[in-house]
Amino acid sequence: MTGTREYASWNAMRGRCNNLKSKDYKNWGGRGIEVCDSWNSFENFYKDMGDKPTPNHSIERINNDGNYCKENCRWATKKEQQRNHRGNKVLSFEGLSLTVAEWVEKTGVTRAMIDYRLAKGFPMNKVLSQQI
Repeated sequence: MTGTREYASWNAMRGRCNNLKSKDYKNWGGRGIEVCDSWNSFENFYKDMGDKPTPNHSIERINNDGNYCKENCRWATKKEQQRNHRGNKVLSFEGLSLTVAEWVEKTGVTRAMIDYRLAKGFPMNKVLSQQI
């Protein structure tokens, strides 16, 4: 399966974590992210992860500070991965915690307006309101 998309994902994952010369090492292996021992074998990785649902999916760690392993990984789209980025700002309101991008979709309030209101110290109900 060396020519498959799954193999390419596995190989890139291992490079980010294990290859000191990789341009991406500093953001993965360099900050302590490891590949579980079982996944040093492509066969074990593939048994756990299976086929990519589409060519647009790639491997994602559910907990960005956790290691690559069956319990912490899934196939995700670019949009899903962007929402699970460690640099995202998460806002909580009425028991719901979402990224700013998710609040934009949910409320229709623009990102710029949310950022402005947060900077001005608006209460969360006003930050996320269409009407002020």
